Amino acid sequence: MKTELQPMDVSRRGFLRRIALGSLTALSATLLARRPAQACVNDGVCPGCPGYEDCNLPRALARKQSFTTSVPDKL
Repeated sequence: MKTELQPMDVSRRGFLRRIALGSLTALSATLLARRPAQACVNDGVCPGCPGYEDCNLPRALARKQSFTTSVPDKL
């Protein structure tokens, strides 16, 4: 007895709908994964912020890095 594979009943509209749904799901997952876990509590003003030492937001990290970078002595 020989069994034949039945073609899937997928119309163009159904195919495009599945592609759009998959793309939307992937985009949502990417955006949620990139969202920072912290929120700024001092309106982006790092000097004087009570949470500055433990802050991992990009602006605070850049400020910390700029202060720790050594400046070569002029000869």
